[in-house]
Amino acid sequence: MCMRFVILKHQGGEAEHYDLMLEGPQELITWSCSANPLTNSEVKFKRIVDHRKAYLDYEGPVSENRGTVHRVESGKYEPVEIGESQWVVKLAGKSASKQLKLPAR
Repeated sequence: MCMRFVILKHQGGEAEHYDLMLEGPQELITWSCSANPLTNSEVKFKRIVDHRKAYLDYEGPVSENRGTVHRVESGKYEPVEIGESQWVVKLAGKSASKQLKLPAR
């Protein structure tokens, strides 16, 4: 079963970073990353709080003056392996595809 994903560039507020968001049953399972994970192989991921599904389609200001987000990629993802310490997912975006290993927590 394929679910949607989005990669947002988050500017302003804290240090500029990217957010990788995977559609889950209720919310978006989210990682903060140092660079666009589809175009950079030296990406560090940090699991952060889940986000509202509205971010799948949202671009613009983030509440409480935390900057703005801009969509850099979106598409479908497929879970390859979901474990206690690591998730492996295959992303198929509009301009690039890649398999990623993500920390579970």
